Amino acid sequence: MHAFVHSMSSRSSYRALWLAAGLVVALGAVPAFAADTECALGSKAAPSELISACTAAIEQAANSPRDQSAALVTRADAHARTSGGLTQALKDLDRAIALDGRNARAYRLRGDLVREAGGDAGKATADLSMAISLDPNDAEAFELRGVVYTGQRRLDRALADYDQAIRLKPDYAQAYADRGVAFYLRGDNEKAVRDYDEAIRLDPDRPRTFTNRGAAYKKLGDMDKALADDSEAIRKCRNITTIAVSPTLP
Repeated sequence: MHAFVHSMSSRSSYRALWLAAGLVVALGAVPAFAADTECALGSKAAPSELISACTAAIEQAANSPRDQSAALVTRADAHARTSGGLTQALKDLDRAIALDGRNARAYRLRGDLVREAGGDAGKATADLSMAISLDPNDAEAFELRGVVYTGQRRLDRALADYDQAIRLKPDYAQAYADRGVAFYLRGDNEKAVRDYDEAIRLDPDRPRTFTNRGAAYKKLGDMDKALADDSEAIRKCRNITTIAVSPTLP
């Protein structure tokens, strides 16, 4: 755990790996053929169970290419939550897009996985932009593209994407938190603090939000509030081992 400014768009932060909690695959849940597990995004089933259920759905010749594509996205999501599963997840997403070139969730997840793997930022941006073009009301796609732009220090573009994500989803805690990072990196520490305040109001249980706000307070010279935020982060994250003091890229 670090007290420097970090984007909170990793899979261990606000966002679960699922593309959108509670959403099922594109045409509704693809029927599961493994035990009682449904091949659905947002399922609480173990990744191994989801992989089995989605594999059965994918291999059902009666399912349309669009349904198979949707099941591949859900299986990719499950693979990505397993150790060493990233390569298979990306293969599933390539196949999903080949089956249904208008599967916005496939583009969004592939862009996010490429970003998290430290891959080609241009490819991640292209996938997220395609997801947005297919579904312009997808707040998460805007938010994720904003994170890519933040990593590239293209802060004006990042801020525009975070703004749109918040317009589409006003209670989007992660978008506020990540917009705070962009403001911090641009030197707008008062705006950063306001965004961190809102992120904490919406989701008060994330230690990194407090360490990020603490870093902004340090820049503003308010060491008492900075120390209080660092202390709160430690309280919320008992296994913290060290706290750095310098900002870094997401």
